Amino acid sequence: MLDDDPGTRRPRHLEVSQAERAVPGRLDEDDLELAEAVRAAAASIQGELTPAAYREFQGRDPDRWPPLDDIEDRFGSLTAALADAGVDRPDRS
Repeated sequence: MLDDDPGTRRPRHLEVSQAERAVPGRLDEDDLELAEAVRAAAASIQGELTPAAYREFQGRDPDRWPPLDDIEDRFGSLTAALADAGVDRPDRS
């Protein structure tokens, strides 16, 4: 087993904790609920959270997580929802 000194551990790309709340700044209660669903999905997915990956995540517990259409209707896109939820996305420039 490898143990890294806590001071040397590098954060993993797109690392998100389900324990962290979404960025509350400009989000109302309904938006916050959607943003927290996006954060939970990002925390559970191994890799980039794409629309297909979110649908698969949501399909595991459809009564708990809102449909992607609700998220995209509110935020305009999954990428915008991730940004508002405080989830970093890779720079594709």
